[in-house]
Amino acid sequence: MQIDTNPKIIAVVLVCAVAIICAGAIFLLSDSEDNSIELADDDTGVTVKGAFKEGSVIESKTIEITDDHLNTMKTNGFKEGVKTAAYDISVINDGVKAMPDGKVRVTINIPFETDRDLEVYHFHGSGVERILAEKHGDKVVFETDSFSVFVVVEALYSINYDLVGGQFNEDEFVPHNFDSLSVFPIKLPNPVKEEIYFAGWKTDDGSVITEIKEYVRKDVNLVAKWDVKYNVTFEYCDGRNPIVAEVLYGEKVNRPSDETVGGFKLVSWITNDGLYDFDKPVCSDLRLFAQWEEKSDVTYTGEAKKILFGKYPQTHIIDESLVTKLNGFVKDIPINDWFSCGDYDQGPNMTLFQDVILDETKYRCVKVRTAHDNQIYNGYEVGSYWFSFDDVEWKIVKGNKFHDDKVMIMANLLIDFKPFNLYGVTEEIDDTEHYVNEELGDDGKKHYMSDWEYSDIRDWLNNSFYTTAFTELQRGLIVETEHEFEYLEFDESVSDPYSNIKTKAVKDKIMLLEEGDIEIFSIRDPIMDFISSDYYLALGGSISPVSGKDSSSDSSIGYSFDLMFLTMGEKYCNAIYGKETIPFGGTIDCFHCSNQMGSIGYKSNEMHSNVVYYSYAIAPVLWLNTSAN
Repeated sequence: MQIDTNPKIIAVVLVCAVAIICAGAIFLLSDSEDNSIELADDDTGVTVKGAFKEGSVIESKTIEITDDHLNTMKTNGFKEGVKTAAYDISVINDGVKAMPDGKVRVTINIPFETDRDLEVYHFHGSGVERILAEKHGDKVVFETDSFSVFVVVEALYSINYDLVGGQFNEDEFVPHNFDSLSVFPIKLPNPVKEEIYFAGWKTDDGSVITEIKEYVRKDVNLVAKWDVKYNVTFEYCDGRNPIVAEVLYGEKVNRPSDETVGGFKLVSWITNDGLYDFDKPVCSDLRLFAQWEEKSDVTYTGEAKKILFGKYPQTHIIDESLVTKLNGFVKDIPINDWFSCGDYDQGPNMTLFQDVILDETKYRCVKVRTAHDNQIYNGYEVGSYWFSFDDVEWKIVKGNKFHDDKVMIMANLLIDFKPFNLYGVTEEIDDTEHYVNEELGDDGKKHYMSDWEYSDIRDWLNNSFYTTAFTELQRGLIVETEHEFEYLEFDESVSDPYSNIKTKAVKDKIMLLEEGDIEIFSIRDPIMDFISSDYYLALGGSISPVSGKDSSSDSSIGYSFDLMFLTMGEKYCNAIYGKETIPFGGTIDCFHCSNQMGSIGYKSNEMHSNVVYYSYAIAPVLWLNTSAN
């Protein structure tokens, strides 16, 4: 045989040979570094393939599915009525259980006859994981990164409906499940709602469908889309005309851009139910009001024992031209969209308010719809009254702002007129009535109306008042403070609450003066010389000792006011208010407290009315960080 000695051909052959040798070397190197091991249990037909230490063995066994297993699986989409089989799988190395290094492939003989797809529920320390599995002939295959209990189930998926207030027709078929054997497309039902057109079903990705066109291996969540438009009115409360946005039922309204007008910035939008959540679907006409916050780099000012900090409605506006201008801001706002002042002596919503911005000044309108005796006596009968937001003067009651990092300050005026709680309900225990809050607490339990932690006044102080009176900069100087107190714990099995006294601690940004502090400050001490703001009087507040008005036509009785405060000890079990009457002779006539179960003079198991409905003078207390000014 003649061999071609052409140099070019020889070069090509040599290059090919080298390439083949290199490829083989790479293959051998790769294979030698692949530490993947397949472990098999012949008894159960379970095999696992992955990265394990040499000498590892697999242990597996079939187990019974417990009720705990089923209940946990139901929280992750499991449907009853499908076939199931459970396995306890582990890998042992050197006599102890070992976990794989990364994902491993598990293969199990399909344990029952089925034409459906399969899934696997994997139980581990943090709960249960739902795993999609593949069928390979008579095997089910899936991946995992740990070993424990695995439950193989027939895959059945849910169709979940949110009707958003609608309902299904009684004679219409409503599919709730589907699987790999279902016939597609699956026609979806058409719910009904009075005078509203159904426009389809919204899916998780935002698309609108009327049928499930093809098989998907997951639950399908559907939200009814109702084709009706509602008006969302944005009241800027600064003199401009409101903006009206049309929104389809169940859709969300877009929040307008935040802006700055003069010395104020727009920070939020509210309704008479509180701060509006723009992630909430619109289901009715809405009127939203702009919340404006003053832009200021001033934290506080003052000297000696007094500080100016924050602003709140105080001074009655009597300039007729200004009042006429301000009235134009609120004349078209429906009465149902006004905000309640929270005085429930004469029933809800008898005194309402609105805030507006004019010429870089904030004002509050108070609308008295039904005047009670105190309001009439104070000169505020049925009608509308305007008040300016003025600097709030505070007294330093603890600490020295020149030497201490923080001081306790108390408002120098009776700033508002509020009840301790707005509503209560009666619970009867052993033929004895007990009053508790209408709504359950955050802990899911009932609480007596006298419990400071769950009181309406605490919520108002630490939310509405906190955001209304102070700028963002000022709020950063208020020190959240923890204080401990005793309280009566509600227990339906205990007829005498005084046998069930507990202690707890809460954190507050804004508080009320505690009884122990009031005992320290004599009524003749300047610390107790409160000033009544015009706004407080318009709400029906009683006259303070230094207000200059008598509480009666008989001047020998003197001045009086009811001041809400807290007692934190067992003696009063969270009493909530004090009353001072100061005769003209200058002596203290009385000092009363009232608590959940009656006044100090007697212990009654009947709810004392003073913790609900009845309003009190509010003089807030807070700790101010003076080191950061």
